[in-house]
Amino acid sequence: MKNIHYLLLLTLLMTLSACVHNKESYLADFEKFVEEVEAKKSISADEMKVIKKKFTTYSEKYYDKFKDSMTGEELEQVTQLQIRYYAALAKKGFNEIMEQLQDFGKKAVGVIEELLN
Repeated sequence: MKNIHYLLLLTLLMTLSACVHNKESYLADFEKFVEEVEAKKSISADEMKVIKKKFTTYSEKYYDKFKDSMTGEELEQVTQLQIRYYAALAKKGFNEIMEQLQDFGKKAVGVIEELLN
């Protein structure tokens, strides 16, 4: 129940913070969003749904709205933000896999030690 309240609050806050009125706020908010994703140590499945939806809003809806008024540098900035977002997700996935492998390694060592004794 506590997780549902947290998720609803997070969704509400993300929705309110995603209100973009102009190109400058779009770029600033998109960058802030990517920085938040990069700063997370891990992402739950429920959080990932919210994050993916917000990323789609920034990378498609708002991009389509403002792309015609962007300079080449601003278009490049959007591309860099998208790359950073995907890199952050890949790193989090890699970190989770490494943690699982380390945990498995510790368990395997324990089993081997028991077999040797």
